[in-house]
Amino acid sequence: MNLTTDRRRYLALLTEQLEHLDASCEGFDQGRQSECKRLASTARVVCRQTDNSTSLLTHLGAADDIAMVDSAPSAPGPLPAGSLYMSTGVVVIRGSTTGVDWMPRCRVEANYPYSDRPLAQWLYEMPAITPLFGEKPTRWDIVNWLANKDGGSHVGKLPQRYTNLLDPRAMGVTVSVNGLTLLGSPFPSAMRQIGEELRVSLRRHFADEL
Repeated sequence: MNLTTDRRRYLALLTEQLEHLDASCEGFDQGRQSECKRLASTARVVCRQTDNSTSLLTHLGAADDIAMVDSAPSAPGPLPAGSLYMSTGVVVIRGSTTGVDWMPRCRVEANYPYSDRPLAQWLYEMPAITPLFGEKPTRWDIVNWLANKDGGSHVGKLPQRYTNLLDPRAMGVTVSVNGLTLLGSPFPSAMRQIGEELRVSLRRHFADEL
């Protein structure tokens, strides 16, 4: 394949970003939850297209045709009147001898089902986590909050939508012992799963060039 100088550079940068994703995913899995903020910053570089900045996927000409892995379970068909469907999206609850907490789906289910989505739909439209109360944040909401507000790349005032969901009751699930709530924020594990979806999608799409 005869590659232009620009494309070689962008592919080299993509390789770097994949290395960042891999290192942060590994670090998160070893217990460093703060890696979720590095994952958010990397996802922003790869995916976020604005009037003032060009995403790496746009530079590579892939923004319109890459298929992104969406691991959040789809809602079932029409439900009976008065029934309630509940899904926690890209995170699941796992209990062990050390406690109960949110986990990225990839750490609990070895072969979880997924759907393929266009990038814009995956990033900006599909809910990543599905609280029982309040708005359902998209992947971009989570990336933006962690990267641009909560220390990934910048520090700023946290929006109310973010702080509301730090209360586990918003997810419709509480686990407590002697009045002590055991479930923490779903955002770190959600970002870990988004990072997993991203690196799998990138390696699949660019398999012939990396």
